Amino acid sequence: MKINQPGFDQVRPTGTNPPAAVEHTEKPRPAAGVQPGTDRVEWSATAREVSAKLEELPEVRSERVAALAQQVRRGEYTVPASDVARKLLEFLRGELP
Repeated sequence: MKINQPGFDQVRPTGTNPPAAVEHTEKPRPAAGVQPGTDRVEWSATAREVSAKLEELPEVRSERVAALAQQVRRGEYTVPASDVARKLLEFLRGELP
C-alpha cells in the first residue's frame, strides 16, 4: 500500500528531529529551607480536627460488634422505632457527643 497524502513526507523516524526542536528546561529548585530529597507533609486544619476527634472515640469492643453482626444476619436484632427517632433528633440538634 502506498500513501500519497500531503504531509506524510515530513514524518521522520524517532530521534531524527532537528536539535532546534528540543527545548532544555531548568530543573525545579527546592523551596528555601528545604533540603533536596526530603519529603514533608502538612496537615490541613480540617485534617487536624478530624484526627483529634478520632482520638476521642472510645475503643471498639470487637466481641460485642461481632455478636451484634451475627444477630443482624440472623434477623434477631431489633431496635424500637422510638429509640431510633430519639437518637435521630438528638443527632440533628447536635446533642450527641
